[in-house]
Amino acid sequence: MTGQYALRMRVGLWCGAFLAAAIALAAVVSVSARQASSPAAGQQPALIAHYPLRQSLFESTRTHSPLITANAPLQPERGVFCSGEYPLDWPGGCDVRTPQLMRMDPSSFTVSAEFLVPRRRAVPGPLFVFGQSSRWLGVVLRPDGGVQLLTNNSRRTDCSVKYRTGLWHEAAISFNGDTATLYLDGIPGCRAQGPLNTGNDRALLLTNYGDATTYYGFIRELTVYNGVVSPERKTPMADRVPAPEPAHVPPVDRFLATCPTAAHIAAVDRQLRLDFEFDATANEPLACRASEGSRDLSPLERRVYNTLLLMQRLEFDQPLPWTTSTLYRWLTSAIRGIRFRRDIQVSSCCSPDRVLNIANGTVANSFDRWVDPEAGAAVGLYGLMLLIVHEARHADGGPHTCGASDRTLEEMGSWGVQYHLARWLAEHTDQAFFTSGPRNYNAIVMRQAAVIPKTRICGK
Repeated sequence: MTGQYALRMRVGLWCGAFLAAAIALAAVVSVSARQASSPAAGQQPALIAHYPLRQSLFESTRTHSPLITANAPLQPERGVFCSGEYPLDWPGGCDVRTPQLMRMDPSSFTVSAEFLVPRRRAVPGPLFVFGQSSRWLGVVLRPDGGVQLLTNNSRRTDCSVKYRTGLWHEAAISFNGDTATLYLDGIPGCRAQGPLNTGNDRALLLTNYGDATTYYGFIRELTVYNGVVSPERKTPMADRVPAPEPAHVPPVDRFLATCPTAAHIAAVDRQLRLDFEFDATANEPLACRASEGSRDLSPLERRVYNTLLLMQRLEFDQPLPWTTSTLYRWLTSAIRGIRFRRDIQVSSCCSPDRVLNIANGTVANSFDRWVDPEAGAAVGLYGLMLLIVHEARHADGGPHTCGASDRTLEEMGSWGVQYHLARWLAEHTDQAFFTSGPRNYNAIVMRQAAVIPKTRICGK
């Protein structure tokens, strides 16, 4: 018994020693693998991709293919411009992406880019996103200048930093294996805990296919490092670079992008009092200047004046159903002015004395086009026109007759007037003015009008 017990002991000790050696060997192999795949402690980060985008789309280390672009022009020294149009919505949609960055180590890296947004967007959009399907990391730019850190497809962390239009900023994200940190101009803005679910998709895109949004603006100096790099603090630089026009610009959009003359503005002011007590674009670069024959106008002010001047210009081949006057003459007889206010949530008419109250500068704050593709091809300055006419009808024709809705279209309440104006815009005015190439704005306006009888009319 004693010999058998001793034998079992020797076997047990031998097995234990073998198991310990195996565990130690596995640990060495694991550590060696980690050291081989990422920079060791104290080791300098390694640049693995750099797209300057100053003169070409080439990657400077010559280890990756050039940047892949569609409908994204390159302006020398200013970088690639992306129109903000979702590539699956429009034939001319912007599509910008890197090839798969296979030398990138997702366990420890830093990505950065310089960017300039000429104007704020209607809806949040990405600056850049890693992954088309997984969308595991990115920077989201909010309409109010806010910045968010996107992780693992849908998790968004609000940051304390803000960007401004018309300035070159630098955004960077570093990941150390546990935490992703977002920087703006070298200032840490927010953090999010890992891990990151990459799905082995290492392409960086300017489109977020998770929420159908695309970056709007210029981008350059796109860099990716293996290892953590702490960005240096920078002062954003101003640049009044004009945004390139998209292909197939309808005449209506050219009209809305033109600065009204000082005489045209004065003519509107003689008939309507416009009060911009709240202007979400007040800190953006001026859209028009008095020194150039217009007036110093913010982007919001230009949008409002141009919308009213467009109403003045419109001619229909049939009289409007609710008035024998022209659209603009009816408007200026129905109301005395428009206030853009921050202290109300719902637009209304009228206080005081036939003055419209527009909540938070709704609709007009973020759009420069008749229909704005950046907002899902469903909104634009035509929405501001319809809102003004809707509220003006209250001054001219009374309240709703069925709660917040109307009983019938035929009674020509505010919803009936809004519905018929949309139809007249799409069917009874110069169609070529509102359409060019693949941009069939009239069809979009008609689809929006068709919603009114289904949702805003009670007596069906």
